[in-house]
Amino acid sequence: MGPAQPKVCAGGEGGYVRLSSKRRFSMDPFEIARLQQYFRTKFGLGNIIIRGRPNKKDSAEVYFGEEFLGVIFRDDEDGDLVYQFNMAILDEDLPERAG
Repeated sequence: MGPAQPKVCAGGEGGYVRLSSKRRFSMDPFEIARLQQYFRTKFGLGNIIIRGRPNKKDSAEVYFGEEFLGVIFRDDEDGDLVYQFNMAILDEDLPERAG
């Protein structure tokens, strides 16, 4: 993948160009396996499963058994590789409040 392409945005009387410095690369099966092992070890849960996303190459989905938990995003910015885990929790999934 080459350098980030500029995004042209309309603004006011003229336009401006916004450059994105984020470089995103595909997550390969070995990387997904490493992340899965990390999650299983860190949380002590052998049934954590991480699956690649068919249409999104910079992220993978995290499951607890067959229950979807969230998404891990791979970000390689400025040469520092970082993974961000995003998990949404619905209020209806939380235990009810006591008294």
